[in-house]
Amino acid sequence: MSRVFARLPSPALVVACLALLLALGGIGGAAVTQAPPKNSVGTAQLKSNAVTTPKLKNNAVAAAKIASNAVVAAKIASNAVGSAKIAAGAVTADKVATDAVTTEKVQDGSITAADLAPGVVPPSAALGRFVNGPVAVPSAQTAVATLAIPDPGNYVIWGKAYLTTSLLAGTATCRLEAGSNFDESLTYVAADEPATLSLMVLNNFTAAGNVNLSCSAPTQKQANFIKITALRVANLTNSG
Repeated sequence: MSRVFARLPSPALVVACLALLLALGGIGGAAVTQAPPKNSVGTAQLKSNAVTTPKLKNNAVAAAKIASNAVVAAKIASNAVGSAKIAAGAVTADKVATDAVTTEKVQDGSITAADLAPGVVPPSAALGRFVNGPVAVPSAQTAVATLAIPDPGNYVIWGKAYLTTSLLAGTATCRLEAGSNFDESLTYVAADEPATLSLMVLNNFTAAGNVNLSCSAPTQKQANFIKITALRVANLTNSG
């Protein structure tokens, strides 16, 4: 019986085959792993939805890389934009849609009259102070009642005092003062002739403050039924 012996490939053939495999594999690997030239991938080369959040580095997308009007409300996750992410002065009136800011979106106490445009705030507050008396009226001008104004705004203010005496007749002077504005009046008071002084003043408070009603008399007098009333209004014209 004859035998058939398999002939082994020659070393030259083995080397030639390996070189061919490496050449073919190297070309395929280069096609997959080689980075594209700089600026060669643009919008036209990307499929729709190809670039997703996991494929972006943190802080890779800055304002300079976003087209105008590219980010609309539908593309922003709920609660994604907090106050820390908004630059000072970035949100202006023209960037807020009509009726976008509703009551439930405003924090209590966060908006004061100073934050609103002139004429926006309607008459919204009436404040009063009442002192029954009698309050002794000294010879020097002294406050007999004070009304605290808690919020800035435009105020129309009235003051009243009923003046009496049980001793010498004489004059009494009362002054209603708010900020740099005041109203002052003088009257004659006798035992059988009590008198009422009514005063009014207008003032714009740029911050919280006080209204004082003060009186003085050279002879002993008493102030009774003292009242101060302040009404906040939208507009105020104080001319004279």
